Amino acid sequence: MTLENLFEDYLDDNLRISSKKTEKHYRIMLRQLAELLGKAPTVADLTNRLQTKYVRWMQAKDYSPCTVNQRLHYLRALWRYGCRQGVIEKWPESIKVKE
Repeated sequence: MTLENLFEDYLDDNLRISSKKTEKHYRIMLRQLAELLGKAPTVADLTNRLQTKYVRWMQAKDYSPCTVNQRLHYLRALWRYGCRQGVIEKWPESIKVKE
């Protein structure tokens, strides 16, 4: 299952994402992961190592720590949703960049 498919399910089930701006930020995160991986990300790609690689990728592009943490928040929210739905087995570790 691609993360894009998982995100569409997440949108259907999640009333907290009512803002188009929030939805846009999730989609930016998904595009960035695709760029990092060189392919559409799937649930099988979700590892703690990927989180670390994603942080380093954003830092290399001079993203602010606040933006990095925001994107990680979106990634982990989607990941936790996948775990609750039984699509993903391993829960994410929580990492945060010092602001």
